[in-house]
Amino acid sequence: MVVVAVAALFNISSRIAFIQNALDATLSFLTFRNNTVPQLSVEGDLQEAQARIRTLEEENKALSYDRELLLPPTPSRILVKILWYDPALLAERIRINRGEREGIREGAAVTAAGERLVGRVTAVYPHTAEVELVTSPVFGGVSVTLQDAVGLAVPSLGGVFTVQFISREDVPEAGTEVRTAGRGDNLPQGLLLGYVAEVETSPKDPFARISVTPALEDTFSILFVSPFAP
Repeated sequence: MVVVAVAALFNISSRIAFIQNALDATLSFLTFRNNTVPQLSVEGDLQEAQARIRTLEEENKALSYDRELLLPPTPSRILVKILWYDPALLAERIRINRGEREGIREGAAVTAAGERLVGRVTAVYPHTAEVELVTSPVFGGVSVTLQDAVGLAVPSLGGVFTVQFISREDVPEAGTEVRTAGRGDNLPQGLLLGYVAEVETSPKDPFARISVTPALEDTFSILFVSPFAP
């Protein structure tokens, strides 16, 4: 009888342990599911919200550009239109519909809405003028600021800029605005040149190699010109 009772108790204990283990496993699964499913949902909602914010920012930027174009001309800028693009092989030039009679002067800065740098007036005629685009390989270097650092942006054949003389200790993040510094290039300070695209550093080089994407789109037709050269 004792042996039978002991065997029965052992069998009952084994079943209780099995049931307990099963309950623990079920609770662990439910807890894991409760902790992960809402988290995945939150992450998805966050990504969707970030995408919406980016879209709204782009729409707001486009609206601000359109609103700026509707403002009346001021003494500090002359509204001009592009007549045609110069098909020169080694330069990127445009012809605009205003010239010397309208106050255009050689060397004046040319911008698009949003204070984006387009180029510089290189030749003036009575009612038209030529503009060298800042993306032209022959435009030359532009002094720029990246946060608190000052460097030199040089256009390349690939349609991007390479910024030189920025210490690798002052490396900016991707997307950082690059604006004109107005030092030695006869350009106004604070014009938007573009945005940081890539940054390369080397232990052997004290300066970083920074690629900048131009702020201008491929298509634009209405521009602003400073009435006088710097």
